Amino acid sequence: MVLFGANDHHLYALDRATGKKLWSFRAEDYCVQVPPVVHGDRVYCAQWTERVYALDLKTGKPLWRSYVPVSVEA
Repeated sequence: MVLFGANDHHLYALDRATGKKLWSFRAEDYCVQVPPVVHGDRVYCAQWTERVYALDLKTGKPLWRSYVPVSVEA
């Protein structure tokens, strides 16, 4: 499986042998803050608006989302 976020607000999962789309997940904003991370049967993705999503790896169905504030101090 190949996982990647795109500027169309989606995280995509492709079959690595055929390139066929397995599933896609639409986030509220761009889902390309950092590369998606797989742990067990879940995939985690972060978006530019400080949200983090946990998805089922096989289906792309959302399991939970959370807001993670990021602040930069000068």
